[in-house]
Amino acid sequence: MPKKTGYHKIQKPSKVRKNTHQVERQLQLPFQPLFMRIKNTDNRDKTKRYGNIAIKILAVSVLIIATLLISSAYHRSIFENASSNLSLKYKEVNPSSIDDIIEALEIEEQNLFQDDKSTSINDELYDLYEEDLPEDNHVSEDKTVHKPQNTSPLITIVIDDMGINVKRTKEISSLQYPITASFLTYANNLKSQIAVSKANGQEIMAHLPMEPQVMQNFTSKMLTTTMSDTEVKQTLKEMLDLFSNIVAVNNHMGSKFTEDKHRMSIVMEELAERNLIFLDSKTTSHSASAEEAAHFGVKLVERNVFLDNKDDFNYIMGQLRQTEEIARTRGHAIAIGHPKEQTYLTLKAWLPTLKEKGIRLVPLSKMVKLIQ
Repeated sequence: MPKKTGYHKIQKPSKVRKNTHQVERQLQLPFQPLFMRIKNTDNRDKTKRYGNIAIKILAVSVLIIATLLISSAYHRSIFENASSNLSLKYKEVNPSSIDDIIEALEIEEQNLFQDDKSTSINDELYDLYEEDLPEDNHVSEDKTVHKPQNTSPLITIVIDDMGINVKRTKEISSLQYPITASFLTYANNLKSQIAVSKANGQEIMAHLPMEPQVMQNFTSKMLTTTMSDTEVKQTLKEMLDLFSNIVAVNNHMGSKFTEDKHRMSIVMEELAERNLIFLDSKTTSHSASAEEAAHFGVKLVERNVFLDNKDDFNYIMGQLRQTEEIARTRGHAIAIGHPKEQTYLTLKAWLPTLKEKGIRLVPLSKMVKLIQ
């Protein structure tokens, strides 16, 4: 009797198993060529399939490398041709950070120094980090502001956005008149640039980036309406700590942020602790700055005229004349400009005429003392 296994299956004798294997092999012999062809076909299919995958991977890799090379060459061509309508090229590629714009300005300055035929930096670059400014001349009805007695009409000229365009900043800083230079918090070599302005008798302000209604290529260090109270306070402190011995600040852009009553209250609380004046650039007619400044006891004044929405000598001179008229009517006026080529040239021509016109140019802090 066959021996049972542990699983109670009948185990065939070895001789029977051997004969069975021989029969199976004999039965397979006629079909061996067919089995070989099937096997070879499977191998060829696998080889073909793997080959197709490899080709696809190679094609994608080549495409990625080509895209990176083309992108790199395109951006490099933008920088290399910075003196040739660079700002328009930048609008097309939408630079990702303020560092791109600063780099473009630096390259354009280098081109200017190397090319005797170049006479100016493309001031349209300001469109890349400045929001559209209102054309209106703003005259407030603030009852805390009064017409100064027994004095000539007073004018304060504030130049915003100082420190980004190094060449233009140097030009404005060279004007030996008591203008007020408002330096952006993210400018490079901030202390050394400020020192030049101070040496020529200019007052220094902090120009604080605040969220505009339409975001574009602006610094990440900006006060925004999405920040928590702690974030607003911490970011503001970091900005202000970049400066020493300043007496005032004003908003860079900020058409959205200055309308946020709650967050402007946080700003005013910090300014009150530091005894700083706030100049509202009035990039929006719905600013909450005045109300919150009054609540915290912060001295506040407002911009009357924007000088250089057009970088044109005659336009800017016309805006300066309007500033004069406001000063003669109200006793004082505050105008804001930017370090652009035509702004510099117009101020250079206009400033020496003030004495004969009987108009007194004063820095912002002195203006505030005289009218409040």
